[in-house]
Amino acid sequence: MNIKLSELRVCGAKVNNLKHVDLKLPHSKLIVVCGVSGSGKTSFVYDVIHFEAQRRLRAAMNQGIDGVIVGGNLQRTRSIEGLLPSICLKQGPEKRHSDFNVAKTANVYDLLSSLFVHAGEGHCLACNTIIHVHGFEEVYETALALPSGTKLSILAPLLVSEESNIEDLIQSIDRSGYRRVRINGDYFLLEDLCCQNYSIIDRLEVVVDRLIMKPESSRRLRGSLLAASEMANGHLIISISEDKKDLTYSLNPSCPKCFTNFPTIDQSLFSIHSANGACPKCRGTGKMVGLNIQQVLRYDGQSLYENLSPLWDDFGHFDLREKLNIFFERQRVDPDVAPEHFDETFKKRLWTGIRGRNPFVGLKRWLARTAAKASGPELEWFSDRFSDSVCPECNGARLRQEALSVFVDGKHIGQYCEMSIKEMISQLARLKIPDRVQSVKKQLIARLEIIIDLGLGYLELGRNTDAISSGECQRLRLAAVIGSKTARMLYILDEPSAGLHAKDAKPLMKMLKKLRDKGDTVVVIEHEYQILKVADEIIEFGLGAGIKGGQVVYSGKLNRLKTGQTLTGRFLSGNLRIPRSVGREIGSNGWIRIYGARGRNLNIDSVGFPLGNLIGVSGISGSGKTSLVRDTLCPILASMVGNSHRRPLPYDSLEGGSLLARIVVVDQRPIGRNSRSNAATYTGVWSSIRRLFSELPSALIRGYNPSHFSFNSIVGACAECRGAGSSPENLKSNFGSVGTCSVCFGSRYKREILDIKYRGTTIDDVLGFKIDEALDFFSAIPDVAHKLQVLSDIGLGYLELGQPATSLSGGEAQRIKLAAELGRYSDRKTLYVLDEPSSGLHMQDVLLLLNLLQKLVNEGNTVLFIEHHIELLAASDWLIDIGPEAGAD
Repeated sequence: MNIKLSELRVCGAKVNNLKHVDLKLPHSKLIVVCGVSGSGKTSFVYDVIHFEAQRRLRAAMNQGIDGVIVGGNLQRTRSIEGLLPSICLKQGPEKRHSDFNVAKTANVYDLLSSLFVHAGEGHCLACNTIIHVHGFEEVYETALALPSGTKLSILAPLLVSEESNIEDLIQSIDRSGYRRVRINGDYFLLEDLCCQNYSIIDRLEVVVDRLIMKPESSRRLRGSLLAASEMANGHLIISISEDKKDLTYSLNPSCPKCFTNFPTIDQSLFSIHSANGACPKCRGTGKMVGLNIQQVLRYDGQSLYENLSPLWDDFGHFDLREKLNIFFERQRVDPDVAPEHFDETFKKRLWTGIRGRNPFVGLKRWLARTAAKASGPELEWFSDRFSDSVCPECNGARLRQEALSVFVDGKHIGQYCEMSIKEMISQLARLKIPDRVQSVKKQLIARLEIIIDLGLGYLELGRNTDAISSGECQRLRLAAVIGSKTARMLYILDEPSAGLHAKDAKPLMKMLKKLRDKGDTVVVIEHEYQILKVADEIIEFGLGAGIKGGQVVYSGKLNRLKTGQTLTGRFLSGNLRIPRSVGREIGSNGWIRIYGARGRNLNIDSVGFPLGNLIGVSGISGSGKTSLVRDTLCPILASMVGNSHRRPLPYDSLEGGSLLARIVVVDQRPIGRNSRSNAATYTGVWSSIRRLFSELPSALIRGYNPSHFSFNSIVGACAECRGAGSSPENLKSNFGSVGTCSVCFGSRYKREILDIKYRGTTIDDVLGFKIDEALDFFSAIPDVAHKLQVLSDIGLGYLELGQPATSLSGGEAQRIKLAAELGRYSDRKTLYVLDEPSSGLHMQDVLLLLNLLQKLVNEGNTVLFIEHHIELLAASDWLIDIGPEAGAD
């Protein structure tokens, strides 16, 4: 075999902290890449291999047009040979919002809707009669096949209702030239009708033609059928005189009984993105949106500008940005302060507005007016931030009533989406449908079986992807690409075992090996021992994070790795260990108890959570961990401490909520949705740094305040790019790159702001510091050094202060949230809730994370985490295991 096809060769990779890495990856193998966070593994796999595969694909498709620069603008490697087309399945929030559910993510919804298009029966909304649509040629051939000599009447049925004027209908028939009608089943000549008899008419049918079937009457028959269907808007009746039998047909989708129109049953009828399919009341969201100040301001540590910036950065509402700038200036409030620090008077003015000489419309009125006209991603943004209730029109199914009136085996598509995947397969297996639809049914079952093979058979097809874990979401996308039956591909997966109980890892490994055995190359970023055990090749990056990483410290089989001195090898050999539980007193600060938790698959009489302890919640995927903790306990407690109005799952009662002052939910969702958010702004260290720069003599002389050193403020941000560092006019369509602002050259600030320097360093230079570098630089400033020390202690010293939040992994985002909490000096009555905090973490990172959690508990707080990581669970003081199986079991 050609060398280029037998292996992937990367020479001189130098992205981020990679130090000119040379590496060979054999094709048709399962390759695991590991290493501590920040060691360079993600840079190598995504920013080198996947980036180059995508760049070559786009170059081949565009061939230099549409602004795509075929050669690329970044020299990331010296050369790459033997590269296959790649499919990358990353962790994180992509496609995890209310528009996507399990069925769509796994690419089975189109097959399900196709089944309804071809095998579904529509039911009239007015009278529940089954809608049958016939082709004209079908009707014509049926009539033509009747025995010779059969006497027929071709009738055009007209709609008669309480509002109908019978006399006008009779006169219209008379003007059309027809002389005979059938009223309530009896035939009459028009001239024999009396006005006094019109009131008893329920059914009125025009006799278009009467004929006796003969070979030579075929042409007359066709014309009469066409005339009848035209007169009755697609409806016609063939009445056979001898049998007194009526054959009723509808050439258009409408009710044959009451003539109510029905839409064409096609794919668009079952799409929430189509006006034909989406529920008109909720516009396809399944929810009724209402304004809520807590949801809009979001007390999550971010500034108001960071929370609202998509409105102008993504949706073009620069008028709001200008109004807010003027409002903050006049109120003399720092725009970078988190909303939880606003005083109540200012908060009320911001929300409801002010009148007078300098009026401000208020966020409530402006957002309500804008939300009413929003659609697409903008509507999604609003839906995510406003309080909601289930739409009464579609009952959360998100489709219009006509779509929900199409049934297959007595169930509409919304009821199918409420089933779990296992239930769906059972339903399809016993489904009797026409032969022409059997192929669709077989494809649908095959796709669902792949999802079950990946251990996700307990999920409901209609469950939103924002209600499932990152690992579940990634495995659903894996099921989608496996179902597409592509061949000779390079699959790149990020922590596919995330969210997986050890019991569920076997089906995943079986699927990965299946991909390898059919000739695909599978590259997995992973730390789970079971995955390492089945790998054909293991590559470890190190030695540490940031500047200490960027090198390949091991490449080979698992047996040699165990005897090596790398961090992974030392943990595998037992030389390094994660400590077990420290043996604290249980419930020293009291208990919280939930009684009668019964949401989704929960059936719990009572469960207790000891305060002042490290609590682990375990159980296989789908056992109910998230339902109990995130969707029952957290909303109840959050509403009690006053910072949330999210509705919990059903339960009977809760005791001990008054023992808490705060609840903090720390998940892997990004700390910001655009480049304006970063670790420095989220943790609050940026406010301290800006205040330091504003107190420098050169800044005081010019009258600068902390707002001048904010790239979100009009007084300090570059006027051209408004503090984004890039201008829309300069954005390039080249894959993976953006253009820098032509005025500030990416610094985000006005030129005069960069004249102010602390120890010879500008505010822009500080944004480029690594956290460890910044810690050394600001060691003499206690407030800044304290917050940076927390970030360094948790293993994030390799990150840049100004690194955009959108580039952070889920694990990094979660640890930044924890560091922000540690930096706030807790009041000792806080419950921290973490969802799979070990996801994406090397054992060394887990050790650092555990030290941080123990520190939070030692300060008098309570930490509750959902986990599958055995060593981390073993370190907990109290363990709650949910099961025994997933879903209904």
